[in-house]
Amino acid sequence: LRKILTEEINEKESELEKQLSTIEKEIVLIDQQISELSNNIKKPNAIITRVRKISDRLKEAQLENSQYEKNTKIKDDLRTIKSDLNVERERITSFISNIVNDKIRKIITLIYSEHRKSPNLSFSSSNYNYEIYEDTGTGKAFSNLLVFDLALFQTSKLPFLIHDSLLFKNIENNAVANIIGIYASENKQSFIAIDEISKYGKEASDKLIKNKAIQLNDQHVLYTKDWRD
Repeated sequence: LRKILTEEINEKESELEKQLSTIEKEIVLIDQQISELSNNIKKPNAIITRVRKISDRLKEAQLENSQYEKNTKIKDDLRTIKSDLNVERERITSFISNIVNDKIRKIITLIYSEHRKSPNLSFSSSNYNYEIYEDTGTGKAFSNLLVFDLALFQTSKLPFLIHDSLLFKNIENNAVANIIGIYASENKQSFIAIDEISKYGKEASDKLIKNKAIQLNDQHVLYTKDWRD
């Protein structure tokens, strides 16, 4: 919308400038004609007609000039609004990224240690970047995805969180155990699907069993029919 409006204003400005130049030339010509007519007192009607035409053209020129000034003001206002918008956007995105990155660092410390580098969220004018330093392996990628979700979960009004078992497959067992502890400490609901819970240690297993909604095994399948048959 801003681009279209700016183009229209530029076109109108160019058109008005041409019209103003033409009007100024015509006024000079009319002034000359008035001077010539004023010397001929025998033709008062001609003088009156010319004066009326000049008055009409003057009003028209004043109206066009007023429109030109309005268009110029609109362009100035657009530039000011655009500048203010960019400043406000940078302020807001910086505020958001600082909150989220601080939470990410705290979660990374809980899962691993204080010495583990944490990923960083940043924003540009039209995009965002969630940068993972050094370790770009599959397990670390899944881990950082979980950490990002947890950071948003803890810093926003997101009512619940859902993670599938696939996300836990390539993350080291101790890290998964600590993540389970974070789920359990939340006041909001977290829904996860996870396999082989014993490998994550007794404490993590106990938390999962205590808070389980459903547990499946060979005797307790999800559907009335066992589709493995």
